[in-house]
Amino acid sequence: MLEYRGSGKFRYLALGSLWDQGFVHGFTGKELDFSGEGLKRSCETLCRELGVVSVVLPRQVHGSDVMEIAPGDRQRLCELNPSEYVCPGDGDGLVVCLRREPGEPAMAFGVVTADCLPLVMLSGDWAAVVHAGWRGMAAGVIQKAISELRCRVKDHPIEVLCG
Repeated sequence: MLEYRGSGKFRYLALGSLWDQGFVHGFTGKELDFSGEGLKRSCETLCRELGVVSVVLPRQVHGSDVMEIAPGDRQRLCELNPSEYVCPGDGDGLVVCLRREPGEPAMAFGVVTADCLPLVMLSGDWAAVVHAGWRGMAAGVIQKAISELRCRVKDHPIEVLCG
């Protein structure tokens, strides 16, 4: 069941069953601004509220590219982008291994949407976040994210949450 989480004026929707499995996620509203100057402030808010060191957001291009964040990648991402906001490159989805290597920082992974569809997929130790607009859907971003997950989890079921 979807439930509100967060504190003060910062609230977000999350699926309790996924949260209970250790998958930190959420759908935010208009109180966060990820454009221009608001990006840094919004990432700082998310880091504080979620207890992570940075927020990983791809540079979304309305296409079908999905990037992998494998075990060991978190430290490299932090070293390349030592701030609350980390951009791994151009793409409209991230496939993320939820297992962290010892000493790796806690990070949040997401996409930003306005009139596009945010998707969260979870299967075993892997998750995907997808920015699915009409161009990305036509280009196959959802199928590509599922395919990338399927390569890693084989026959394990995939749970999908649409925002």
